[in-house]
Amino acid sequence: MTDKEIEDELLTMFDINYENLKLQGGHSMTPEVREAAWNQVLFYFRKLRKEIAEKVTTTEVKLTLPELETPAGRRFTIEGIVDIVNENDETWMYDIKTHEAGYITKNKRIYEQQLNVYAYIWEHLRGNKLDHTAIISTVLPSGLRNALKNMPINPEKIKAEIDKWNPVIPMAFNQEKIEDTIRDFGAAVDNIEAREFKPAPPEKLDASDDGRVKFVTRYCINCDGRFSCSSYRKYVSKNTDRKQADFKRYYSAYDDETAQTDYILSNLNMDIINTEFDKPE
Repeated sequence: MTDKEIEDELLTMFDINYENLKLQGGHSMTPEVREAAWNQVLFYFRKLRKEIAEKVTTTEVKLTLPELETPAGRRFTIEGIVDIVNENDETWMYDIKTHEAGYITKNKRIYEQQLNVYAYIWEHLRGNKLDHTAIISTVLPSGLRNALKNMPINPEKIKAEIDKWNPVIPMAFNQEKIEDTIRDFGAAVDNIEAREFKPAPPEKLDASDDGRVKFVTRYCINCDGRFSCSSYRKYVSKNTDRKQADFKRYYSAYDDETAQTDYILSNLNMDIINTEFDKPE
């Protein structure tokens, strides 16, 4: 297949997946946001096609660590999905994330803990060799996103941004702390089962982990329980003009302009659809 045929096939699969997800979740995307999502898939493929995609020997490997016990005595299982590359007598394990590369790099410990569990399963339970682990960030860097938005399109600028982009973040794996990591997973399970959910302090919602994106934008806008969260309510109250409270208490969470546009226009589209259904025959 030619490069164009491969990318056309990718677009077809992207459209099918989007339609299936829309039916399952009831969420739609604006044309602008859909285009951004497609660009993320397309340029991620172009960047890693030769380096990783065509070298993957086993994809979507399901790793399972069963029959674990929480501190409170509950039974639970850890499961994960990874990709494996065997090349030059070395084995790489990759875990794909939709988080920014900069955020992953600054918070490696979080991701290393998860990969340590996967590495333990791969080596000790499956008896396979493992030399390296890494996270792949699928998020396009801001420079590339801006280059794609600017009109007229400048292919040289886009190429320069792609060349600078490094979505693969190597991770060290340390089996010595695997029991601590599993214990942390178990404690989280106990909290969930006991319905003990402690929100982040209100002041943390306004802060940033990486100096760019606020906690409320990175986490809260994806949380279905945010409107029942005391910290989120305080954040909204502090950042809301009383005269516009009814509108801004929903709107203020979307600090990112793209998220705001997606939320508003998608709901407008759903209103139009509902109106069409409500018309008398």
